[in-house]
Amino acid sequence: MYYLITDTHIGHKNIVRLANRPENFDELVFNSWRARVKPEDTVIHLGDVAWGEESLKRFADLPGHRILVKGNHDAMPDAAYMEAGFVPVCAELLITFDGMRVLFTHRPKFGHTADINIHGHFHDLHREDFSRLYLPMALERMGYRPVAVNHDFLGRLHSWVNRKHIPTLEEIMALRQDHLGEPTESDRHGRTTPENYERVVERRGCIEAILNTPAFYRCKETHDCWRFNERFAYGKITEQRYRELLAELLEDGRQR
Repeated sequence: MYYLITDTHIGHKNIVRLANRPENFDELVFNSWRARVKPEDTVIHLGDVAWGEESLKRFADLPGHRILVKGNHDAMPDAAYMEAGFVPVCAELLITFDGMRVLFTHRPKFGHTADINIHGHFHDLHREDFSRLYLPMALERMGYRPVAVNHDFLGRLHSWVNRKHIPTLEEIMALRQDHLGEPTESDRHGRTTPENYERVVERRGCIEAILNTPAFYRCKETHDCWRFNERFAYGKITEQRYRELLAELLEDGRQR
């Protein structure tokens, strides 16, 4: 049996305030993990595991085989995560379930070519790209427990993929993410206003169109490109400045 968990942030004191978590969220995570996961199971962690080596070591005695898809806060050497039982440690993971290609990442991979991208990172269930399939996962929505990738879970994913159906927020919540009850404003629009959210979605489409041109295609997989994408998507820079930054990125690459 596969299980999914994400953004545990063990040992991160400020996450209680930032994500409105209970003070004992770390014990909720570990207790539910031990109660659900058997030694022969596999847990895919979608990143942002722990703050510091001592907090990371708490994962070493948990049951199950553990895979880590590294998050933006997983800055320790891979060896540290491997010592805590995470093998392999990777940037992304593609698994085929009965012909369905499921891509696991920390951040959503905008422009992905898998059948569906399952990701964490946002701590809510909002999406910014409705041209392909995503399943956001949020620990706060999951009740601080691993979610089983069982027959029912995969069956629903297959249904979406086969019909090319973009799920509603309510359908996403129904996949073991209804811990908080009704959807929040953050689940609907992320960390921005409803008015700006519509522009973010529009800019995501513009970003994909720009990056799929021959001029800028080579930028797509670089970390700097991701940063520029976010700045443009959220209206921090204009499209002209975005294009200039991409051109500079390509120029720097040629000089190296």
